[in-house]
Amino acid sequence: MRRKSDPPAQLDIDGNTNIFDVANKFLNDKRRRFPILEDGKLIGQISQKDILKATVKMRSQRWWK
Repeated sequence: MRRKSDPPAQLDIDGNTNIFDVANKFLNDKRRRFPILEDGKLIGQISQKDILKATVKMRSQRWWK
């Protein structure tokens, strides 16, 4: 439950946000999808499944090296 002193949760994601920040947002906000906005306009949505697919693809490309 949110306290009055807590800022309201941001329910959208900027189109320039990196994938790790988006993954953290999913973990913290416990949502399945977020709208993606650029310049205040809806350009799409991102889901938990999208994040999982992207991280698996990054892993296969050996992104840690």
